[in-house]
Amino acid sequence: MTFHSRPTLRLASLVRFLKVWNSIGTIRCYNDETENAIDVEFHDAQTHHPLHISNNDNFSMADMSANAVVLAAEGADDIPRLVLFV
Repeated sequence: MTFHSRPTLRLASLVRFLKVWNSIGTIRCYNDETENAIDVEFHDAQTHHPLHISNNDNFSMADMSANAVVLAAEGADDIPRLVLFV
């Protein structure tokens, strides 16, 4: 999985890495032998509950705001790009 959100934070040896960290919360990606998933945690837990999303679509880009979590995967010649709004 490539890392597009924050190229300065890319560490190829990590199987768990941070995709987004802003004033709203964090998005982390896990990819190892047992699990390929994305965890979304909000700083204000009173308003938003955390999310654990299976990453079967190989999402490689992410962003979040107070109103949305957006995940995107790159497309190929015969497969269109995929964008998920949560």
